[in-house]
Parts: sequence; structure tokens; C-alpha cells
Amino acid sequence: ETQQPISTLTRPIIRKPRSLSVPPVIQQPFIQTTNQQIQQVTPTYIPSA
Repeated sequence: ETQQPISTLTRPIIRKPRSLSVPPVIQQPFIQTTNQQIQQVTPTYIPSA
């Protein structure tokens, strides 16, 4: 009975950190790409206006 709860606690604990570790890695490059796109569009929009 002690092994069952331990296995159930270890499963969610390992699943949570893994899911949290994935978003930060994908968000970092996503934010950098969005900033670059905004910077490139901003200078193009300023002269156009």
C-alpha cells in the first residue's frame, strides 16, 4: 500500500515539471521572433506614415 501512493505521487510530480519545462523553451524563441518582427515592422511603418 505504501508503494502505490509513492508511484502515484512520483508520476504527477515528474509530469508537471516536464510540461512546465517545455513552454519556457518554446516561449523564449517565440518572444524573440515576435520582437524581431515588431522591430522590423515598426521602422517600415514609421517612414510609410
